[in-house]
Amino acid sequence: MFSTSPNDAKERYCTHYMYLNSNIDQYAINISELNIPNFDKFLNLLDPNAQIICGVRDPIGILKHNWGRDWTKVSRNYPRDFNLTYDYRNYIEFLTHNKKTEIKVDFEELNNGVFILNFLLRYFNQDKIYYLDMNSIIPENAFKTLDFLARKFSFTPPHIEKQSFFKIQEFKGYIRYLFPITLYANKKDINNRLNPEIDPLNSIAITLDRPRQNEQINIIKLVIDDDLSNDIALYIQKEDLEKLTNDTQFFNAVKEYLHDFLFEIKKIDKQNELMMMKEKEVLSIFASDKALASKFLNIFQKEYQHLEQNRPDIINSWKYYQKFKNNDFT
Repeated sequence: MFSTSPNDAKERYCTHYMYLNSNIDQYAINISELNIPNFDKFLNLLDPNAQIICGVRDPIGILKHNWGRDWTKVSRNYPRDFNLTYDYRNYIEFLTHNKKTEIKVDFEELNNGVFILNFLLRYFNQDKIYYLDMNSIIPENAFKTLDFLARKFSFTPPHIEKQSFFKIQEFKGYIRYLFPITLYANKKDINNRLNPEIDPLNSIAITLDRPRQNEQINIIKLVIDDDLSNDIALYIQKEDLEKLTNDTQFFNAVKEYLHDFLFEIKKIDKQNELMMMKEKEVLSIFASDKALASKFLNIFQKEYQHLEQNRPDIINSWKYYQKFKNNDFT
């Protein structure tokens, strides 16, 4: 089991302690930020000889992600429920990437939530660390990697029937910040103008979400049968699906609305991919600011000293970091 982490060090410790002393026999503690009060005490109370899986990634790719995304999307300012009269283009506007005209380098943020490996190493037995390059868990490699890790660290391996879940791209555009949202489909809303009044009791709920374990039925392939189904699901109760399929006109209207909505999501996702910052843009920033490049070189060398000593193969596989180290900013 993997648990989300409270934003208070004591509460976080108590939560983990509770889970570790329950009947859960497989549990992982995530450490991905430092800027929490009394976090040093939290780290000192952990078992220094615990087995550790440490995810690492080409730092130029990390900066591309950190600098290039529109993090205002996290605020999620939009209605979570809608009906067939709602203009889904409002959701598409939310999903649209806003390319930054100026990059603000926040070293405090980077040192507290991104480049934290060197700080954490002092709290643990470094011989117990297994480095996992992020390329090992991209969709085409994820299932095989998790199967290997399960056998290496003695947790339950992923089941072959769940292989489709490993095709999900967590940071595919901004849909991770949009979903879940719920369409309340009602016959009275067909062909009507905007009617913001939602009638949940007399409507059929269809939830747009990421694919996950769910007792409801995923009907996305009844609406749009392509690779979008790797990243999006349409969940509906079995009895509601039966009601829809027994009313052909209503079902066709719902499918048409959802198909058009999903088609626009797919289109904006492709547009976003073209607009998102690329590694070459990060290198270009360093090319125009040698003092900034020198500062980051010091950060990277300190951050990855232990990794370079123990897994030089990972360091050497990082294409853009190698270009950065060699002053090749092309």
